[in-house]
Amino acid sequence: NRVPCLTKATTVTTRAPRPGEVPGEDYHFVSPERFAELKRADALIECAETYTECYGIPRSVLAGVCDRALILTGGGALSLRCRLQNSFSIFIQPASATMAAARILGRNCPNSEFRIGAFEQEMALAPEFDRIFLNVDFTETLDQIEDFYLSARRQRTRGRAPKSFPDSG
Repeated sequence: NRVPCLTKATTVTTRAPRPGEVPGEDYHFVSPERFAELKRADALIECAETYTECYGIPRSVLAGVCDRALILTGGGALSLRCRLQNSFSIFIQPASATMAAARILGRNCPNSEFRIGAFEQEMALAPEFDRIFLNVDFTETLDQIEDFYLSARRQRTRGRAPKSFPDSG
C-alpha cells in the first residue's frame, strides 16, 4: 500500500477467478445463487450485471476508518457516487482502443468480446467523472492518481468539494 489510509476494497463477483487471482483478495468469488442471496439481503451497496457476470460491492467494505479504492465499470462508479456523497471518482482512460483490447485479451477473460465491444460506451462516461487520467505509462499514471487522491483528501478535510481541484496532470 503506497498511500496511507487508502485500502483496496474487495468486491463480489460471479465470474471464475483468472489465473493468479487470489480469492478474498482480488474478489470474493461466489455462485450466482449466493450473489442473489446477498442482493436480496441488501448486503450490496451497488450491484450490476456487467459483461455477462454479476459484480457487487458489499456494504461491509465501506466500514472502518480508511478510505476505500474501488475498481468499477463507468456505470457502476457513477451509480455508487450518487449513493456516497463524500466520494470522488477517477476515470483511467487507456491510451487507445487497440491498447485496451490487447490488455483485455491478455487477461484471458471469457467475456472479452463484451468488454471490447463496450469500449466506446465506457469512454463516453469519462466526462462524468471528477478526474480523468490518460494511462500511457502505468507507473506515471499511478503516481498522478496518488497525488490527486492525497490532494483531494487534504481538501476534503478542509471542507472543499473534490471537483474544485485544479488540474494536476
